Amino acid sequence: MAITALLCGSAFAFEIEGDSDVKVRWDTSIKYTGAWRLGGADLWVANQNGAQPNTDFGDLSFSSGQQINDRFDLSSSLDVSYKNFGLRVSGSAWNDSVYAKGSGNYPSGAGRPPNYQAAFPGSLAGGANNVYGPSAKNTMGQMSELQDAFVRGKFDLGEQSVSVRLGNHSLIYGESLFLGANGIAAAQGPADLVKALSLPNALFKDIAIPVNQLSATWALGDGLALEAYTQFEWKPLRVPAAGSYFSGGDFVGEGGNLMLHPFGCVPALPGNNAACGAPGYPFNNSTGLATRGQDFNGSDSGQFGLHLAFKAGDVDYGLYAARYDSKAPIPVLNVASIVQGKGAWVAACTT
Repeated sequence: MAITALLCGSAFAFEIEGDSDVKVRWDTSIKYTGAWRLGGADLWVANQNGAQPNTDFGDLSFSSGQQINDRFDLSSSLDVSYKNFGLRVSGSAWNDSVYAKGSGNYPSGAGRPPNYQAAFPGSLAGGANNVYGPSAKNTMGQMSELQDAFVRGKFDLGEQSVSVRLGNHSLIYGESLFLGANGIAAAQGPADLVKALSLPNALFKDIAIPVNQLSATWALGDGLALEAYTQFEWKPLRVPAAGSYFSGGDFVGEGGNLMLHPFGCVPALPGNNAACGAPGYPFNNSTGLATRGQDFNGSDSGQFGLHLAFKAGDVDYGLYAARYDSKAPIPVLNVASIVQGKGAWVAACTT
């Protein structure tokens, strides 16, 4: 259980309308989020009293009363329009001192097994699982990124109109306000779950991650509209980094570089001794370590969708079709590599 406080305000905003056909608007906002853990960790919930050490880093790293977010968010956007044409550029940056320090306060003791093997410290891609890797530290602690960067235009076709956008932007065809990542919009682009869990009352439109694409809306009249898009870029779902308070597993997300598996070692393999320790295979040890292998990403082409919207009386209807690669990580344990004496690799399969 956690309690969260949010402070927000508009730091800077102005609009220029010197010419009736030209409009310029610049908005900048700053938000602060502070969150604290109220109750202590439950070992059964965290790792089933030590039986599941791959799920406990984020939970056990925070004790009762400890701060889990100390986050400042800065967002800025520039909109320029001329008649029926325009462009938009936006970006965001954040700093969370809880994670920027680079390590968690993972305790030791009964029911709290370390997620590393001391005999093979050099063989682990990310070090012990109680240390944030550089990518996890950046994702959770300090980062800036470009978001929207697109041009737009609107054209009349007789009594009908067509609107087009080209560039980095997000689309949301579904009606969900808060849980769009598992609805229709899940096909249209990734979501920033770090922001969703860190910022209270965040709407789905605020956490949708823009991708490079071409989209169009054709207003056919009489309540009928046709929308379509094709994407030129694939991006993954942004999940909380391994070791952060809301992380779902120590081997998923940024910094999730290793896991423990139950298969142990194969002492009969050439070069291994009876205890499966050095000088045998570095990953083939009694602890059963598996390091993370290659991530298999989705394609930057072949993702597109259609939406036909129409209204009958007071009811809105929609027909949807989409072809897409999943944005969510799917961990896979390569058991065959254990038999070969090479250790097991966790691949984040996302297609």
